[in-house]
Amino acid sequence: MNSPFSNGTIRQQEISDRRIAQQRIAEAIARETRRTGILLDLAVETIKNHPDDLYSVAQLWNIIQHDETLDRIQSLANQNAYDYPGFLPWINGTRKRLEESGKKRLREAVFKPNHQYRYRNYLGSKALLAA
Repeated sequence: MNSPFSNGTIRQQEISDRRIAQQRIAEAIARETRRTGILLDLAVETIKNHPDDLYSVAQLWNIIQHDETLDRIQSLANQNAYDYPGFLPWINGTRKRLEESGKKRLREAVFKPNHQYRYRNYLGSKALLAA
């Protein structure tokens, strides 16, 4: 009895399918990164335009993550990865790095307006005490 793997066609098909899945996952990750970048730009611009409002980084990040387009992109990447679980750490690691860099960017944008809001009367009260 011959093995179905003896001529190598099944193995070649598996390798080909894995490469296609890898390519589709890479494209989905790139789209996810671009969409997250666009949403981060919009959030930072909103913070700059309304510096008197108090913003929470966690709340802003949750709003970004619940975007419909971003959710569809993420589910597409997940569907492609479910057939090949070896790609899940790649997706999860990329998302973790994206989250870290996105939250850092939001923290930097939020810090200055919040700092100015919290301490806006400090210098004025200090001048009154000196007089």
